Amino acid sequence: MPGQVFTSFEENPIASASLGQVHKAILSDDRIAAVKILRPGIEELVRIDLKAIKKVIGFIKRFTSWGTFIDFDAIYEEFYITIQDEMDYIKEGHNAETIANNSREFDIIIPEIFWEYTTRKVLTMEYVEGIKITDYDELKKAQINQNEVAKKLLRLYIEQILVDGFYHADPHPGNLFVSNEGRLIMVDFGMVGAI
Repeated sequence: MPGQVFTSFEENPIASASLGQVHKAILSDDRIAAVKILRPGIEELVRIDLKAIKKVIGFIKRFTSWGTFIDFDAIYEEFYITIQDEMDYIKEGHNAETIANNSREFDIIIPEIFWEYTTRKVLTMEYVEGIKITDYDELKKAQINQNEVAKKLLRLYIEQILVDGFYHADPHPGNLFVSNEGRLIMVDFGMVGAI
């Protein structure tokens, strides 16, 4: 099956996180893709971790007074939902498309999702290269105005949160890049927020 989908697939990941990793590949139609794969066995590990967290919350509520001013059950429920959503790459693909659609007026690159090669555990999308947003030396070499990048990012997040009510909720340097032309690149839509 992989040989029918990919003419090339790099075994070493180009990015890794706790739940999945991303590999560069070339599809059979010659499109370059980033393929995000859920780590094998991660769902069982998450289930065990969630069970342990639930047990710890029970102890905290039973043996401390913290439960009178902290709603641990609500925190656990929000954490549970967030983790489940992050392990569903179909949902992540839809999140990416929603934010791309909402952000059409901004000069931003969001990878196109290749739905014909995407499942709940495998997300296949357009491969996009850029400079990590915190790589100031490379941004300077590319003659990209860092203040302008910061202003664009701030305007984008204000729009996402206050206007769209749907935002990228994982804005760390591994998910934010800048193209050589100075355009923002946003990736990883597993964690989003809605207002």
